[in-house]
Amino acid sequence: MLLKWRDVNKVTPRGVIVASDERQEWLLPWWFENYAKHNTFPITFIDLGLSPEGKEFCIERGELVSIPDYSALGLKEETDPEKALFWERTYGTRSWWSKRECWHKKPIALLQTPYEHTLWLDTDCEVRGNLDPVFDIVATSGAIVICEETEETQAFDREQGNIFPDEILFNSGVIGFVRGSAYIMEWAGATLSKHGSYWGDQDLLSRLIYENKWPVQILDPMYNWRELAKGKHPDVKISHWLGEKGKFFISMKQLGFLD
Repeated sequence: MLLKWRDVNKVTPRGVIVASDERQEWLLPWWFENYAKHNTFPITFIDLGLSPEGKEFCIERGELVSIPDYSALGLKEETDPEKALFWERTYGTRSWWSKRECWHKKPIALLQTPYEHTLWLDTDCEVRGNLDPVFDIVATSGAIVICEETEETQAFDREQGNIFPDEILFNSGVIGFVRGSAYIMEWAGATLSKHGSYWGDQDLLSRLIYENKWPVQILDPMYNWRELAKGKHPDVKISHWLGEKGKFFISMKQLGFLD
């Protein structure tokens, strides 16, 4: 299937993209409530297998778009057996294999943007401020706008041999880019052929940046903050609640047990 940017009648200057399937759609009301407190940018929701209720939620709050069927992305059967064994020993088996099917569809989802300047947000990102400053950076840099992974995570991946000693691992939970970016298109193309060799979408993106020396605009960590690792900070604009522990904290917030 030929990769291409989605045809749109009119390109909107700025907007946000999020994606979900039925397993993660419980995050959408929490995500939207926090986002809408501080921002009015239009939202494009990417349907990765939402329930009817999930689809209705998205349609009522923005645009809902499906992506072409790349059902083989992230499947264990499509993965190098040695890699699969290494990942299971390193990360455990639990629910990671099913999540990879969504992770590796991220660059395909980015091609669906109807915005000139786009900000992708994972649904476990708690938006706590206005996002105009990030869009301003996207508009002036022309590069991929993204945060580095935490020092602890990068040290672990270097120790495991997942990244080279001088390679930077980036976190793809928050990404700013310009529609038509050759880097996003190349990432999407590489995903179709190389997803079986990379644990997640951000691992492949980081390797492409490293090998091809792509220009990157490093985003202030206040826009992709890890409260569980670094503690609270008064200037945080986006708090990213990663992993199973992060989802537990989100559920506690939804129930009103945490601020």
